[in-house]
Amino acid sequence: MSTSRSLRLQDSLQLLHGDSPTPITLALIYGLGLSAGGALALLGLQSGYNWWQTLVLFVVALDVFGGAVANGTRSTNIWYASRPAALSYGFLAVHAIHPLLVAWLLPGGSWPLFWFIYLYMLAAGSLVVRLRRQPFHLPVALAALSAGFLLYTYLFALPLPLRWFGYIFFSKLIVGFAVDHYGASREAEK
Repeated sequence: MSTSRSLRLQDSLQLLHGDSPTPITLALIYGLGLSAGGALALLGLQSGYNWWQTLVLFVVALDVFGGAVANGTRSTNIWYASRPAALSYGFLAVHAIHPLLVAWLLPGGSWPLFWFIYLYMLAAGSLVVRLRRQPFHLPVALAALSAGFLLYTYLFALPLPLRWFGYIFFSKLIVGFAVDHYGASREAEK
């Protein structure tokens, strides 16, 4: 493998796992992602999903469940929190893909579901990123997460294979990602 290709791969892996993921955290990330994806794929098949809907459900679940763990790891969290906030805002913004796939391709998904989940996550996650250097950013994130759970539960009666989506998606991005769990943003400021 050429050096430039190796560097691009390393840069891509840093976007997923930071500079120094441990074997244990990687096992947790991929173990949960694959297990949840597999279990939900089976549930999708039992619920009448066709093969490509089942594949979409598997891939979305793999990334959202695995990402929920990855974003709470020291390596990933410090890597993002110690860089300019614009990178974090971009990370939140690209996560339109998950609710888009759910709304567009999966039975029970809808455009109101897409817009609610994406815009709520983007607003709450961006607020928490904006407040990262404040000591109260974690309680703000937890309040936003709780309110998001309540609204999601109240507004959407989703079929069983999709009920989990909003809860884990919000957990992954509002608390797992946007919160600076290890104080890296305050250290970068010094």
